[in-house]
Amino acid sequence: MTGAVPALAQTTPAPAAAEGFAQSDASDPYLWLEEVEGERAMEWVRVHNERSLGVLQGDPRYETLHNEALALVESRDRIPSPGFNRDGTIDNFWQDAEHVRGIWRRTTLDSYRTATPAWETILDFDALSAAEGANWVYKGTTCLSPGERLCLVYLSNGGKDATEAREFDSETRSFVDGGF
Repeated sequence: MTGAVPALAQTTPAPAAAEGFAQSDASDPYLWLEEVEGERAMEWVRVHNERSLGVLQGDPRYETLHNEALALVESRDRIPSPGFNRDGTIDNFWQDAEHVRGIWRRTTLDSYRTATPAWETILDFDALSAAEGANWVYKGTTCLSPGERLCLVYLSNGGKDATEAREFDSETRSFVDGGF
């Protein structure tokens, strides 16, 4: 008899949402902002950025704080955030003035422990973007255990919420033809 209760619960329609709660309003006056690269949205961003920048730059502390923050972000002696692999190697995603979109790179644990690790580039996102005529933003990787050779590389064109997953061979350093 207890088996009938879940079946009944699964076939009973859900009650309607309470008035004014959890309902979508198709007449959202700001829906156009969802078009991240839309002309109207970009103009709105430009206007608001100008206004905000004016307020920030009007603060007497702005130039000092801006230069200090820029020096930190552009510093070449930042400690690379390590991603530890099962084979003892270390991966890292790195961005700097030379690699604006970034690179996925790898080194050994022994090399990582030195002042100047010897990194090997696995995937250059600036080069990929140029080759494909896209504005790829790196969104992460997931590699298949235990060998971690085959990986899913997650990319977003223009930094949008939508991502594309591509199968990548980290040994040949190329996308797998036909993918998963």
